[in-house]
Amino acid sequence: MIQNIVTRTCKQWGISYEDVVSPSRKQHIVFARVMIAKFLRQFEKLSYKKIGRIINRNHSCVIRYMGMFDSECRFNDTFRNFAKSLELDLENDNKEAFALEIEEEFNEIVN
Repeated sequence: MIQNIVTRTCKQWGISYEDVVSPSRKQHIVFARVMIAKFLRQFEKLSYKKIGRIINRNHSCVIRYMGMFDSECRFNDTFRNFAKSLELDLENDNKEAFALEIEEEFNEIVN
């Protein structure tokens, strides 16, 4: 799921993973980092330190990104729409993965 979050976010913002881990401060790249951090925390329950390693930032940047996410969702329509769309996609992926796990476990029990 970690790779899925990173890949989907990069695709949505039209950037590469290399952009995410670069020192760039371009707004759309920062916004992608913010979403990656938020959704890794939300869906994978990763620590700030682990998220920081994935996006090549320290834990304090990741903590700041959590606040940025909330602020941008409040005041930036484009960001909010991107975030809602991505969150729904990721939730659906999670449900599909869970359903596959249940099906596999059921098949193991039955067979």
